[in-house]
Amino acid sequence: MRRPRDQWIAIPVPAIVSEEIFEAAQQVSYDNSQWSPRRAEPCHWLLRGFVKCGHCSVGVSCHKMRGRNGTFHRYYYCRYHDPLRAGGEHRRCPERNIRAEELDAFVFEQVHTTVLRPEVLLTGEAAVSMRRGTADDELLAAQVARFDRKIDSAAAERRRVADLYQAGFIEREELLRRGKELEARRRTLEAQREALIAQREGISSAEQTA
Repeated sequence: MRRPRDQWIAIPVPAIVSEEIFEAAQQVSYDNSQWSPRRAEPCHWLLRGFVKCGHCSVGVSCHKMRGRNGTFHRYYYCRYHDPLRAGGEHRRCPERNIRAEELDAFVFEQVHTTVLRPEVLLTGEAAVSMRRGTADDELLAAQVARFDRKIDSAAAERRRVADLYQAGFIEREELLRRGKELEARRRTLEAQREALIAQREGISSAEQTA
């Protein structure tokens, strides 16, 4: 029989790797899956994962269709052509499929032309650098929010330990030991959180003076 949650005894288990390393590994795993050559035919779908429907603003899928003469043609098509994905027939995408070979060739030619113009590349690099500050600020904000959740979790665990002591499940020595551990964890988390807040404020000040 499963006991009620308020009767559970929490046992701290140290992480094998840090949360930052785990998240980085998850991102690498996603990228490897997303851009794996096994997901596309060689020399085809140059823009796979980059194209969005101009009408629906959602990613397009790659599709190979057989023509009347038996030859295959490759297309990028909006996912909302499917009324189930679109959320109803009235929201179905009205745009036509795009021939992949033609769009790939057009974009490749544009990139090739741009690479031969250094001034355009420098302008693009400057634009990316300006956006990078905003992205860094959003990342720091997400990290601050994650530390807030960790601090709340540590406080909740401390309350559970106190409840276990009052219910007679643990001795006073165990209460003091685990209380010290949780207090040390809380101080460390709050220090890391304050450091992130200071870093975020520094980025904001740098953008205002730039």
